[in-house]
Amino acid sequence: MNGNTSSNPTFLWDVIGDVHIIVCGDRPLTDDEVEMYCTYTAKHIGRIRACFCYTDKELPNQTQRNRLAKMYDTHLKGRKRAAMAVVFPPGSNIILRSMLVALSWINPDSQGFSAKDDQDAFRYLEVSDPSVQGRIWDRVRELRMRLAGGTVPKPASEASTATDHFDRANYATMAHALTYERLIKIRERNAERDRREAEREKRLTLASTPKPGLAKTRPPSELPATKKGGAT
Repeated sequence: MNGNTSSNPTFLWDVIGDVHIIVCGDRPLTDDEVEMYCTYTAKHIGRIRACFCYTDKELPNQTQRNRLAKMYDTHLKGRKRAAMAVVFPPGSNIILRSMLVALSWINPDSQGFSAKDDQDAFRYLEVSDPSVQGRIWDRVRELRMRLAGGTVPKPASEASTATDHFDRANYATMAHALTYERLIKIRERNAERDRREAEREKRLTLASTPKPGLAKTRPPSELPATKKGGAT
């Protein structure tokens, strides 16, 4: 079970089987919570084969990354670190992607994946059992709801689409636990994300569509023959 005892956590974690699950929110991680994480991970490090990390925005800063690297070096004693898939919402900005690069300095076997391509993440971690994948997503959604101050939504097995696993599903279920203001903010963020995605798709479509009105170049064999020797 999660070892974070903070009353207002910035990230949470757990272990399902041999997969370590980490969920980071949209606030910077605190040093105290990183220490709690190090204590928990050091205790369970022998059973961890792979790591599934979902982040809405934040990841450890440089000081925290150094602390994590020290913990791994101390307790792994030269053994290879677990492969890590860092999963982020579709359309994440370049700052988050640069943080993923920095995180790879701690663990060279870490890679980033869009939540839309979660099957690529599971293949990378060698998690092929659909039931285990569902349990991982259920726990991710549960921990995300705890970070948001709400209750746990219905399980992924009852979700209607893949996107229900992360960003927007089941407002009716969430509404009784989230304040109206928080719910409005979630909807506004999702609407803005959808708007940016639609604009990106529109730009790609326009870029790949032939421009109308451009004259087609005729091959030399179809050009009219020129008269020699002047006009007759």
